[in-house]
Amino acid sequence: MRILYYPGCTVKATAIRDEKASLAVLEALGFKIVEVEDWVCCGAVYNLPRDTVIQAVAPIRTLIRAESTMRKHKTSEILLTLCSMCNHVLKMADNMYRSNPDVAYKLDVYLSDEPNYEGKLKIMHFLEILRDLVGYDKIKEKVRRSLGGLKVASFYGCLLLRPREVAIDDSEDPIVIEEIMIQLGADPVDYPYRNECCGSYNVVRTPEYVWDRTKDIVESANDYGAEIIVTTCPLCAYNLEEGQKRRKKELKGREIPILYVSELVAYAFGLDDALEPEVKVLIDRMVRDRG
Repeated sequence: MRILYYPGCTVKATAIRDEKASLAVLEALGFKIVEVEDWVCCGAVYNLPRDTVIQAVAPIRTLIRAESTMRKHKTSEILLTLCSMCNHVLKMADNMYRSNPDVAYKLDVYLSDEPNYEGKLKIMHFLEILRDLVGYDKIKEKVRRSLGGLKVASFYGCLLLRPREVAIDDSEDPIVIEEIMIQLGADPVDYPYRNECCGSYNVVRTPEYVWDRTKDIVESANDYGAEIIVTTCPLCAYNLEEGQKRRKKELKGREIPILYVSELVAYAFGLDDALEPEVKVLIDRMVRDRG
């Protein structure tokens, strides 16, 4: 299947590990990935006020260009996202455009230099594609190297699960990452903070709050036996990693490695070229130590 792909800014920079592993996994599963041409930043944050549409201009511009890429390269209508924030912003803008004719008219005026958005896309996060298009059984069939009971704590954060109209899973009891980990031979860890906020962009304004928040998340995962934390959000990954450095004294040597879901899938599939050497060494060691 040929699908569109919107990377967003961070995945092309600090989260390049996630892109490398995710695309390799999807290609191994039979997908042909076509990157959206001339995409622009999604805006990163979708503003909550309903009396303005300006926050939707950038994501709708990208969706227009995705439709153009779809026609040019004859792909399906599926638009892949990797970053939780990009997924959230694109879905919120798409939902607003489709559901509110007045908003759609205003956006068409703002974007008079582009064709009108036709609303033909189906925006899907990497996790949704694995669950809904691939299926857990097919994931299990592709495993070449079991994770050997590695205790994995999933960290969903906020934006994959809220609000309901764009959520990929139940906001109170999500299971998609855990189900994928089971197919890879891991042992999912259920802990209270897995669907809470990491502190998000407060890291710019009140970083000390974020470091305290991430310390609580890591301590909770540790208390429930986690050996590793996985996420799909580049900002969550940064906050969790940096927070552990900033609260190293308080954590008393109980730091936990932070990886992307895609990296564990790529490892289990035997896609070593899709992993950074230090990531493969880390997972090798953790799986070996358990054996």
